[in-house]
This record gives sequence, C-alpha cells and structure tokens, in this order.
Amino acid sequence: MSDDISVSIDNEKSLFEDKTNVIATDIVDGDKLPTRVDSVVEPELDNIEDPDDMSPEELERLRQEWSNEYYPLPADFPDEHVLAEWSKRFGRIRIRRVAPGEAYVLRRMTRAEFRKFLKAVDSHKGDPIETNMFQEELMVEICTVWPTVTVADVRGDTNPFAAIAAAGTASILSADIQEISNMLAEAIGPIEEL
Repeated sequence: MSDDISVSIDNEKSLFEDKTNVIATDIVDGDKLPTRVDSVVEPELDNIEDPDDMSPEELERLRQEWSNEYYPLPADFPDEHVLAEWSKRFGRIRIRRVAPGEAYVLRRMTRAEFRKFLKAVDSHKGDPIETNMFQEELMVEICTVWPTVTVADVRGDTNPFAAIAAAGTASILSADIQEISNMLAEAIGPIEEL
C-alpha cells in the first residue's frame, strides 16, 4: 500500500472517529450545564491564542457551536421553554446527542421507580446477557422524556431500523440515566470528612 493511500485511510478513520462520538448537556432548573464526557472530541482550538485564557462561558459557547455544527438536533426537537418545564418537573435532565439529527432527552430515575424497576428485572428471568439488555431497555423506556419510547422500540420490534434500535444506543442512554440518577460512584462528589 502506498504512503498516500495509507495517510488517506488514516485521515478518513480519524474523521469518522471524531464525528461518531457522543455529546451530552445537562439541564437543571432551565440552565444548561456543561457535562464532562471523556469520549467527546473537543473542537479544534488551534485558532485561539490561549484556551486557558478563555472564560468557562466562552469555552461552553465554543463547545455548543461545535455540537450544533457536527451534531445538529432533530428538526422536531423540543424548544428551550419545553426543556425548562421538563427540568422543573423532573429535576436534572440530559440532552444526549448520538448522531447528526438524533438526540434524546433523559431524566433521572426516582427511588420509587428504581424499586419497581428492580422488581421488573427480577421477574425477567433469563441468561445474564439477556437480563442486562432488558435492564438497559427498561431503564431507557422509563427515563426517556423525548421521544417517547418503549422496550419494543428499543429492541427493534416496532421498527428494526429505527435510530433507537441501533445496537449501542440503549447502552449509552442507560449509562447516562445511571449517571444523572447518582447510581455511579464516579458521577458524584467526593466524601468530605470534617
């Protein structure tokens, strides 16, 4: 293989990897909060003199511009007023952009819902892999605010080619739900002893 072809393939692979990472934004009380997502490739800062001199607001604006360019929201995505209402109703919500034109609004799971969730999972006896997949699918059904989805949608029973039925979408969304529901130790603050 010639060096030119090898470089071209490496560049295409890099572009693909850059454009297929996921982006999330949390909303609390109508205010957007930047979310640290390790897998997100941040915008190129080569044209900026010193990113360390930028304010958090400037960095957030730059991140938002980059998100909107590479991961535009669907045309029917809820507006800011609806998102603010959901934030008031559900507390912390998260917008998860998965691909261009594909995004989800997630909310945290309550303790009462978690009890029902565990009973449903317990009654769903199957092999460990099937049980784990059912957990992800049920969590997505319970906590996806927009668009409305069911376990059948997530499994692809409704439409096998629907975006929500993509192999890893439920895993990504359920991980987000666990994080904003304080189910993951790394998602909460450190213990402070006095």
